[in-house]
Amino acid sequence: NFLTTTYNIIKAADPDATVLHGSIFDTDSRSTFFWERVYGASPKFDIAAVQCTQSCDDEMKNIITKYSNKPVWVTDVSYLGDDETQARDLFKGYINAFGKGAQKIFYNKWGITSGGKGELAALNTQTDKRKSYFALKTVIDRVGVFTSVEQISGGYKFQRIEGGKLKSTYAFLSAGNLPQALQGTIAITDYNGTTRTRQGAFNLFAGEVPSFVESF
Repeated sequence: NFLTTTYNIIKAADPDATVLHGSIFDTDSRSTFFWERVYGASPKFDIAAVQCTQSCDDEMKNIITKYSNKPVWVTDVSYLGDDETQARDLFKGYINAFGKGAQKIFYNKWGITSGGKGELAALNTQTDKRKSYFALKTVIDRVGVFTSVEQISGGYKFQRIEGGKLKSTYAFLSAGNLPQALQGTIAITDYNGTTRTRQGAFNLFAGEVPSFVESF
């Protein structure tokens, strides 16, 4: 009732405003019970909002898709740890979130200059760009403007229009056999943005994921 009331008031003041509900943060039994009641009451909103600490939970997607066909935005995400861990987790988290239906993702600590513990999640420190910055740049370069995505074994298949043609980029989070259409000479791009080619490939090894893979 509160969400519907505030939606009507906001739209009366500005018909072009975009209204999000408060973010889904957790999917434990209490949160699931709460959000199923909220969605089940058919409230008014324009965007479904979630927060992801590591990767978006399948249960979040299940709740939203069960009751709503609204777009999904990840309105708050950040990753902690040393440079390597943060970059890897960010890379995997963004791929998972986009793969599960998120249209937009908002990183909450682009840059920080105060130092200390708060800087652990920042993409930029006082003096340089961290590895997580380049991990995010790699995601943007490869799938930042994708038009569709589908889940495949071990990851996702993203498609985008490039030069007037449909181009496919595969994102793998676990090792295993490659789809038949992708087998042969491939380009593998890791979360640091480094690309290498491999000939006669029919699978990915554990040391080659997470990564983007394209036909070469």
